[in-house]
Amino acid sequence: MRSAVAHRQYNRLLAAVLEHDPTHDDITVFVGRFKTALDDRALARKGITTAGSALSPAPIRTVWGEGRHPLCTCHVIKDLPHGIVQAVATARARLATSTPKLGRGRPSSTDKAARRLARTSTAMQQQIRAVFPDRLVFVTRRRTPAAYA
Repeated sequence: MRSAVAHRQYNRLLAAVLEHDPTHDDITVFVGRFKTALDDRALARKGITTAGSALSPAPIRTVWGEGRHPLCTCHVIKDLPHGIVQAVATARARLATSTPKLGRGRPSSTDKAARRLARTSTAMQQQIRAVFPDRLVFVTRRRTPAAYA
């Protein structure tokens, strides 16, 4: 769904619902209809805020000509935590692959190599936990359908 809203009173000037992902042609037609709706109401365009889509700038330039195309900063800010969590997850996965594989159970007191690997594994786990201690605040847990009942 695409909609054009007058900022002052939040009146919807134009709306369009597509059954497929929008293309440049769809957006160009919508922006052209929006320009016509503004002209019919004798309103002036003060600015355009989009959802940050890469499809939007070219059709807007086609209809209104060259000019600055502001992107909605709220969507950029919304994506920052997601990017941070992704980067941390990548670092944690890289550290997890470097931890030594241990045998089952407690290492024997006479096997020095197994005890050394156990110490190394414990140290690596602490390092992995230290990468992002507040991770649970940002990562949402997948809930089962029974949890919603």
